[in-house]
Amino acid sequence: MTRLTLPLAVVFLLTFQAGCGGSVDQDSPGYAATEFYQKLANGGIEEASEYIAGDVVAMVGRDKLNMMLRDYYRDIRESGGLESIEVLNQEITGDLATVSLRSTYGNGESTEEIVEMTRIGDEWKLLMDMEDK
Repeated sequence: MTRLTLPLAVVFLLTFQAGCGGSVDQDSPGYAATEFYQKLANGGIEEASEYIAGDVVAMVGRDKLNMMLRDYYRDIRESGGLESIEVLNQEITGDLATVSLRSTYGNGESTEEIVEMTRIGDEWKLLMDMEDK
């Protein structure tokens, strides 16, 4: 029985990584976007907010931003949780990037989303369209 445990664990981890953007370079905007959604889906509101550009946080305010993230977390939970997130495409122009993502939820539904990113220093951060919030 123990001989099967390790191979099964490796297969599970490889499958999970592939569904979560595991093949995306860790310095890429796609990786930062998937990390944001993974942290948020796991209830890490504060951790997820670290992936949002500081000028967005300053414009909206930390309290309102956290409220918006909590609402989004609730929506993810009500959809059965985040099963996987995949980077479909990423286009980088200087310090700006557009990332296309597909999220699949526990209830079987999938959504596609385009996320705008900005590079601040050596990190990619999300820019949020506040008109939709």
